[in-house]
Amino acid sequence: MCGIVGYAGKREALPILLSSLERVTYRGYDSYGVAVLNGQGIKSFKRVGAVDTERALLPFTGTVGIGHTRWATVGAVSERNAHPHFDCTGQVALVHNGDIDNYREIKERLAGLGHKFASETDSEVIAHLIESHIRGGAELVEAVETATKELEGSYAIVVLEQKTGRMAVARRESPVVIGLGDGETYVASDAPAILPYTHRMIYPEDGDVALVTSAGVDIWHSGARVGRHVRTIDWDASQIEKGGYEHFMLKEIFEQPHAVRDTIAVYREGLPSLPVERPDHVVFAACGTSLHAGMAGERLLAGNGRFAVSSVVASELTVVPFNRPAAGLAVVISQSGETADTIMGLKRLAESGFRTLAITNVRHSTLARLADGVIYTSAGPEVAVASTKTFTSQIALLAMLAARLMEGGERATALNAALRSLPNKVQQTLERSGELKAAGTGLAKFNHMFVIGKGQLLPVT
Repeated sequence: MCGIVGYAGKREALPILLSSLERVTYRGYDSYGVAVLNGQGIKSFKRVGAVDTERALLPFTGTVGIGHTRWATVGAVSERNAHPHFDCTGQVALVHNGDIDNYREIKERLAGLGHKFASETDSEVIAHLIESHIRGGAELVEAVETATKELEGSYAIVVLEQKTGRMAVARRESPVVIGLGDGETYVASDAPAILPYTHRMIYPEDGDVALVTSAGVDIWHSGARVGRHVRTIDWDASQIEKGGYEHFMLKEIFEQPHAVRDTIAVYREGLPSLPVERPDHVVFAACGTSLHAGMAGERLLAGNGRFAVSSVVASELTVVPFNRPAAGLAVVISQSGETADTIMGLKRLAESGFRTLAITNVRHSTLARLADGVIYTSAGPEVAVASTKTFTSQIALLAMLAARLMEGGERATALNAALRSLPNKVQQTLERSGELKAAGTGLAKFNHMFVIGKGQLLPVT
């Protein structure tokens, strides 16, 4: 997944863009680029490889700009395919996260009208499409809204227009957040990218187009101006620093006892009301590591004798049929709450008659807003790609949920007792980190390894 950032304010944009890009490098990427607006136009810089803080190589100045880290999907890894992308005139610069399914058709049509393309990407066609509507007399917001209606697929885009010095932000099924400061406005694909600058965030809805300036943000949807809530993110900026650890994954491994303890503490008096208190079918849907947590949840409830239980890869829900349940509960799990396949899975399950319960680590995320109910892990921001503290926090919540759904009995009592001791047991395991490191060093010498598990331990093997 690509990372996007933007800034409009009173300070030099370039240092803010580069430092924000550094904070989204956990997404994985192969190239990056920035574009800054000044009196000489929009100046851009692209490079294959790691985000570089050698700012002397980037002499241009300006207080409005956009940036991007690319993970190649359409088009090879190269500077020409790196973002930002421009229209034919150089007046419009764009960064994009997502996949445009019908870009070939649009590209052929625009090429027939004389548009010249500089890259192999699907993203560049959006810039030219916006240009075509501006040439037809549309203002920036109208041009972006009209252009995005022609797109099939997912997108979060930030568009920088030279003529007005403004940015436009639009999204569909890809995450984007707008941060509000004092005479400064920020844009990012993830809140941690801009957390050192502001905790006040707006999460645009699918189909929104936002006009961003240093004075703030105005949002339109289907041609009408709309309001969106300003949310306060309670994460501390220090939580996205390494804190003396060699890398974020190691730091987050050692944060597991606190994450589990904090998650359990929030629901010490019990979970909130569930969308379905007495289900006839419970299905867990997720992707990646969250799916393995869901598989563990399935095994916690297996053989309960009261309702059917299953787990499914969220991306497969477009082809996996479900009979309409009388009282179905779908537990949909995502660390970020922005996993596109999981969001689509939630919608599919809702269409099939399930009431939905989200388990996520991010308040106000898309998954949290769409679900009928939500319970949150309290793991704090997770930067490392490999999930650690969020996974163990999810397991803790799923154990609490299993105990609730089984309505007492020996298994529920045993789960509640295990939960009380869980944070200390995680801590005791980490205190043996020297032994664990030695074991890992020994295993690293082998070219192949089989990990065998069964029953409750199968999802973590």
